[in-house]
Amino acid sequence: MATYRALVWKKNQLDEIGILEKEKNRLTKMGKSKHAPGREQYKIELIDAIKVEQSKTKSKIKTRSK
Repeated sequence: MATYRALVWKKNQLDEIGILEKEKNRLTKMGKSKHAPGREQYKIELIDAIKVEQSKTKSKIKTRSK
């Protein structure tokens, strides 16, 4: 339940960059396979995923402006 709460707290950011559904599916798969990380680890994973997607978006913007 705590991992789900971590997802909810990052919902807006994940939705803005377009990976909310992908992350919900990933969390569901991890839960079904009994390999869900702890809340603190999952929070780190979410922050990293957001940073990666934001850097991809910035790279695309820079490429288009050249």
